[in-house]
Amino acid sequence: MRSKTETRELEKLLKELLNKSLTGTNPLVITDTTANTDVEGVAIYPIADATFTTLDTSAKGNTLIGQTLTAGHVWYIPIKGTVKLAGGSVIIYRHTNA
Repeated sequence: MRSKTETRELEKLLKELLNKSLTGTNPLVITDTTANTDVEGVAIYPIADATFTTLDTSAKGNTLIGQTLTAGHVWYIPIKGTVKLAGGSVIIYRHTNA
C-alpha cells in the first residue's frame, strides 16, 4: 500500500503527464497566411509541410522562422503569441477554451 505522500507524488506526476498530452485539447487549424494572435498552445502538428514567418514560443535557442516543419510530426513547442504561416497548414493544440 502506498503512503499518502507517495500517492500525492504519483498524482502530481500523472497530472503533469496529462497536461503535456494532447488529450482534451482545443485544436486551432491554420491554413492561411493571416496572423493569428494571442495563441497559447502546447504542440504543433503540420498537416502539410509548413513554414512560419512568425512563431512566438518560449523555446530557447535558435528560431524556427523560415524552417520547414514536415507534415505528420507533432512538435511539442510551447506557443504564446502570434503564429503566421508563410505556407502550409498546421494544427495548434491548446489546453484552453479559446
